[in-house]
Amino acid sequence: ETAVRSIADEGNHRLLAVVHDITERHRSEVAERDSERRFRTLFEQAQAAMAFAGLDGQIFSVNPAFYEWLGYTEGELRSMSLFDITHPQDVAKTQEAWRRVMAGEEPGFRFDKRFIRRDGQSLWAAVNARLVRDDSGKPLHFQTVACDISERKPHQVLPAARLAITDALGAAAGW
Repeated sequence: ETAVRSIADEGNHRLLAVVHDITERHRSEVAERDSERRFRTLFEQAQAAMAFAGLDGQIFSVNPAFYEWLGYTEGELRSMSLFDITHPQDVAKTQEAWRRVMAGEEPGFRFDKRFIRRDGQSLWAAVNARLVRDDSGKPLHFQTVACDISERKPHQVLPAARLAITDALGAAAGW
């Protein structure tokens, strides 16, 4: 980076040139662009559903896997909150996890929950959400990754329900 300035000295005209080595800054900018490109490629091509939401849950970015899985357009999802597409029976659990993270009690949360597709179908997902903070620790937004487990969830829920019913009947019968 150079800056050149004309200097008049006792009738002589001279030029003052200041040269600054910006090699490191340039390398840093190139590395940042490469990192952004890698992230964007991963985000757009991932099979896992990914979303970014504000501190209030308002969605501001989703990847194709997310909107295709739920049957919405990207624009429709960006006008919604994550709570709008959460199954009603899982909203309270999700809000409580959100509150704990915002209060600094946990860095994020991970659990299975249901989402509601545009057509009303309920889908199970393994959800991992993290709070992203700036360099000073100020909360910025949430990043969420959801993996569809709808195929395996019924196989997990039925045995657990059978066990709970058997235990309840046994307790009632005095077993």
